[in-house]
Amino acid sequence: MKFMTFPRSLLLACFLLPACGDDKGDDTTATDGTSNATPATPATPATPASESDTMDVPTTGGTDTTVDPSGDPSGDPSTSTDPTTGTVDPTAGDGQFCQEECAVDGDCTVQGGMDLGFKCTDGRCAGETPPGCTGDGECVALFSGWSMDCVAQADCAALMQACVDIGGGVGKCATQPSDFVMCELFMQSEVMYPAIEGGMDITVCANPDAVCNDDNQCQDPCGSDADCPVPAYGKCNLDTGNCGCTDDAACVGLNANAPKCLPEGYCGCAEDANCTAAGTGDKCTDGACGCSDASVCTGMKAFDNTMFVCEGA
Repeated sequence: MKFMTFPRSLLLACFLLPACGDDKGDDTTATDGTSNATPATPATPATPASESDTMDVPTTGGTDTTVDPSGDPSGDPSTSTDPTTGTVDPTAGDGQFCQEECAVDGDCTVQGGMDLGFKCTDGRCAGETPPGCTGDGECVALFSGWSMDCVAQADCAALMQACVDIGGGVGKCATQPSDFVMCELFMQSEVMYPAIEGGMDITVCANPDAVCNDDNQCQDPCGSDADCPVPAYGKCNLDTGNCGCTDDAACVGLNANAPKCLPEGYCGCAEDANCTAAGTGDKCTDGACGCSDASVCTGMKAFDNTMFVCEGA
């Protein structure tokens, strides 16, 4: 699926649930594992974020893994946290924003105690920094859910998968299509990859579109508006490969407290009342909600035992 940045509720959902891929074509694509192909993910959980990425996820649909234009854990896009870094835009509002503060690692569990590896670092819940990609083959494996390493076909036999070379002699177990397992079920295409032992190519299910971008992050860029299925974010920016909001009406339909389609492609607040209603602040400035005091931060939290504070970046 192609997303740019969506409300935090969507971000948290993508963060907690398996990632999903997008098939832009049904034709078999030949590749040596280092091409610009990057398959979609049938069932790969998102990676915990880094110290600077408090809700980072693999970049799908042109988004940096994220999904909320505001980065707001309350689920409303009217705050100003950067969706890809988890940091707050100091130019929005008066420089004070609703943020979650932790004291110990135990504060950083989610959904009633689920430990996803977040640690309390400098008062904020953060995860380990995921390694950056060095080639497209790594992103193909990531977005296809090829998580198990292999050096021979026998390593993948128990999973009824094939061991393919994603580039540089690195082997990954990949799903092969059959009468019972169809790539379309995963929103993927049939792609030819070399067997790890060499000598032949193997047809596997993959998303042949995602790439390792200039920021060394895996991205599954959109190629047209058709790759942006979320109505409010149905406009593909061909320059960035990101899906953005189409107009104010679309934003209203997604979230009444984020009714403004901003030039950056995000849905944001239009007036102070939007922030108050969402519990994400009490002042709307340039589409972003700022706060005057922690008492106005009443929205849904992303972590179980954190507490809201009103602080600058």
